[in-house]
This record gives sequence, structure tokens and C-alpha cells, in this order.
Amino acid sequence: LFSFGQQNEDNASGSVFSLTTRWTGLPVYRKEGRHLLHFGASFSTRNPFGNETRYRSRPEARSADFLTDTGEMQASGIKLFGLEFAMVQGPMWAQAEYIRSNVDAQLLGDPTFMGSYGQVGFFLTGESRPYRRNSGVFGRVQPERNWHKGNPFKKQNGGVWEVVGRISRVDLEDELIDGGILTDVSAALNWYPNSATRVQVNYIYASPKNEGAANIIVLRVGYSPW
Repeated sequence: LFSFGQQNEDNASGSVFSLTTRWTGLPVYRKEGRHLLHFGASFSTRNPFGNETRYRSRPEARSADFLTDTGEMQASGIKLFGLEFAMVQGPMWAQAEYIRSNVDAQLLGDPTFMGSYGQVGFFLTGESRPYRRNSGVFGRVQPERNWHKGNPFKKQNGGVWEVVGRISRVDLEDELIDGGILTDVSAALNWYPNSATRVQVNYIYASPKNEGAANIIVLRVGYSPW
């Protein structure tokens, strides 16, 4: 994939030119995806617009402030390396990703930044997380029966209930850059009344290095008919 442009509302990377590629493998795929094992790797090279770039991260809640921030950096290029893993075992699923970013910034010591996460989910109503084999990604949850009315906690009324746990970490400290380190631990209860709607109650414990901690509770409602 080749991309040309500069930073705007549709392209937040600020990259004039980028080359990105991703490989995935599916060594196990049984029972129409209710049992599967996925591996992947990716690589991307970027040339920042104006030779400037910046890394920063919120604690996985858009309403919160940035808790890690490198500030603007002079950089001639960026190389990204990624690894990914996913599995599905009936109603249980797990996935993890790791990404390493090598920044070509000689005056700053050519710093390297890293980010990773791991998460595990379980469908209390017995569904399985769908997988799209043509693109190597998970698809949207499909209830066996859409919720129509009545108590949503009763399985016979339809809908899907899911619990998820997650831990993530971003490290923006290397060489002459002290952008901070942030670790997030979160848990979520998700309700899918149908394939287009998700209601999520999410608790996040955000722990930036040497800066205390934040406890965040978020209610998210998403609707996507396509």
C-alpha cells in the first residue's frame, strides 16, 4: 500500500510517503472458525511531512488527556515492525500485538519506541468471535438471535453478552527522548443487541511511570449498520 499526502483530517500519520505491508497465516481453522489460530507480521516505512513527527498516547479513553508525549521531533524517516497473534476456542478468544518503531533522528540518538497489548474475551451466551479469512481480521459479532424486547439478561430474549480483559503498554523513553511509559489495565462488559450495535461498560486503570494513576469508567454506545 502506497500513501501520499500530508497530515489532515483523513490522514493523521503526517507522512508524505509510506509503504506498508502485512502478512498473516492461519495454521488452524476448524468448525467454521470456532477453533482457529492466527499469526501475523507487518512492516511500514514512513517519511514524515516537514521532517517532524510526534508520538503520544491517551489511556485508551478519548476524553482523557495524553499521558505520554514525545513532543515534536526532527526525524527523516520511521520504520515500524509488528507482530500479531490471535486464537479462538469456542466462546473464548485471545489476541496480542507488538509494534516497534525505529525513528531516524540522529540529533536525538535515533530512538526506538515500543507498544504492545494482550486481551482475552469470553462470550457468556456461547457465540464465537467471527474471523474474515479474506483479510485476516476479526469481523463483527453476529448474535444467534437479535434482541427484540424484554430482559436483556435472559438468553431467550436474544442478544450477546461478552466479558473482556486487557493490558497494554507504550514506551516512549529512549536515547534523548523522555516521552514517558504508560501501562493500562482494563476490563469491559459488552452487550450486542444485534450485529450493528454494541453497548460497552469499560473500566480502565491507567498507570503512567512516576506520575500516579488514573481510574476511568467509560460507557460507550456504537452503531454501525454497514
